[in-house]
Amino acid sequence: MKKRILLTGAFGNIGSFVINELLLQGFHVIAFDKKTPVTAKNSKRFQHPEVDIYWGDITDKQSVKSADRIIPDSITNSSRCARIFYKLCYLAIAACLTCRNPEQL
Repeated sequence: MKKRILLTGAFGNIGSFVINELLLQGFHVIAFDKKTPVTAKNSKRFQHPEVDIYWGDITDKQSVKSADRIIPDSITNSSRCARIFYKLCYLAIAACLTCRNPEQL
């Protein structure tokens, strides 16, 4: 059985890329986001058997209570993924700037 990951902010700029990556890595994605015209449009790209879509506002107690049937193995959010990505990019750039030999890249 595939590992189930709950991704909040799933249909924003970053979340959409994260969903694609999680699917490529073989995860079942539980996508949770606030329904707006933009996120509703973006969600149409993810009509996939390995993506479950739930609408709600993570800051609203009722939205979270109504999603109590969601039982993931892991939870992440798109902004956390972005921070990790940007930190890794920064470290990679810093490492490249300190290289004296191009073959070390």
